[in-house]
Amino acid sequence: MVPHPPPCSADERLWGSLCYPKIDALRIMKSGDNFDFVLSDVPSELLPELAKSVGDQGHLVVKKSQPGFEVTIKALQRDDANKLLKQLQPDAGAKLPD
Repeated sequence: MVPHPPPCSADERLWGSLCYPKIDALRIMKSGDNFDFVLSDVPSELLPELAKSVGDQGHLVVKKSQPGFEVTIKALQRDDANKLLKQLQPDAGAKLPD
């Protein structure tokens, strides 16, 4: 699906000023005081927006997979992790681990 201006459909999320497909495959792990996110099936068009969401302390690792990319975002502080989780808008039950 090609990124496009709003309105976004139910299976899309707004990143910056464009709508992108929702990322359904999401895993969050606590790593010390920080959080790591693993996202699967990420479209290439979304990679620049994810890079912006890493914050000052985080690290972004991208691996090619089918379809799209697997993206690991490491060492996000709690505030940055909460912002990313809010941006991703996964299913209602998703939250940061304790």
